[in-house]
Amino acid sequence: MRKKNKIILAAAGIITILALVAISVYFRLNAESRQTQARGRGGPTIFAVESARSQKGELADHIRINGNVMPVRNIDIFPDIAGKLSRLPVALGDRVTAGQVIAEIDPSRPGLSFALSPVRSTITGTVTSLPHEVGATISLATAVATVGDLTRLQIRTEVPEAHVGNIGIGTRANVSFVAWPGRIFTTRIVEISPVVSNITRTISVRLEFDRIYPELKAGMFASITMFTETRSDIIIVPAAAAVIREGGRFIFVIEDDKVIMTPVTIGLTVDGMTEITSGISEGVEIVVRGQNLLDDGAMVNVLNRPGTNGGSD
Repeated sequence: MRKKNKIILAAAGIITILALVAISVYFRLNAESRQTQARGRGGPTIFAVESARSQKGELADHIRINGNVMPVRNIDIFPDIAGKLSRLPVALGDRVTAGQVIAEIDPSRPGLSFALSPVRSTITGTVTSLPHEVGATISLATAVATVGDLTRLQIRTEVPEAHVGNIGIGTRANVSFVAWPGRIFTTRIVEISPVVSNITRTISVRLEFDRIYPELKAGMFASITMFTETRSDIIIVPAAAAVIREGGRFIFVIEDDKVIMTPVTIGLTVDGMTEITSGISEGVEIVVRGQNLLDDGAMVNVLNRPGTNGGSD
């Protein structure tokens, strides 16, 4: 019986020793694991970004203004004598020729009777205005009709004084109309007023279409995109790629998943794209999203690089 008790005590001692060893190993491994995790947390931070490549292209700066379509020639026709408008043989929209009688004036007065005086069109065109009815009293300064050459149309518009230095004869402009959404009509400047209005601070400009558009009508309202400056064969990048640091402009160039904060010089910016006049060349991979958190030398994970999930080819 005494021998049996000794065996039990010995076994219990061995079990206790093994348990202590197991606990010690557990705590040691757990401590090493925590140290490994701590070392991982202390490693370099990797920033998720999106990238693009710098490319060569063209930027066309522009202003958006409005104008009205008018005939190139639009002539008011006046009588040779004052009197009553006795006859109006034409209607609005009629086609007339130069020399054709378009009205007759009766210069008679009480007690005096005179022959009717014809009013003749001075140009060939279309009657665009007949401001008076038969029976109206017409003076020498009163236009009987307006005749316009509707085969050739122009646009009259006003350009703000701030942009006068950026336009000239031949400056291009694209024009659109609500009647043809999405369609572009091309024009160019053919006349610029020599004076700026001291009331509106604008300058009057005349545009002519590059060709005849039969579907256009005089009096239409035109939405004009006038190109004030065009630069071709330049390096362009998304405008958001450039950040301001320490008073300068920088772009983060990606090399081996690490960024280089590169100083650049900015030129023209149009519709979200910016010209780079110095600092990077064509085809350079740059950060276009996520750049505000970066510093020089930061590690990055490019999310949209071709060949990766979610990237574009």
